[in-house]
Amino acid sequence: MGRTLNNKVGHEFKDMGERLKLGEPPEQVFNRACRHYPYPAFLFFVVTIRANMSRGGQLKSVMARLIRVLVDSRTLEKRKMH
Repeated sequence: MGRTLNNKVGHEFKDMGERLKLGEPPEQVFNRACRHYPYPAFLFFVVTIRANMSRGGQLKSVMARLIRVLVDSRTLEKRKMH
């Protein structure tokens, strides 16, 4: 997602991914991101990821569903504006 969103949130996702790859604890990475973006939608995203990780769920499938919800929401907003 950090590669396709060319904005501040996209850069944050990219940074989060790089920090996780380097072995920084996920809790630390997510806490830092939440301080940078204390918005309800972002906090919901982080809570969902944390819950999934704690249950040993498949992160890839959760991310795919979240991305689909975000894309659908954006599409609806664009339709409302036109």
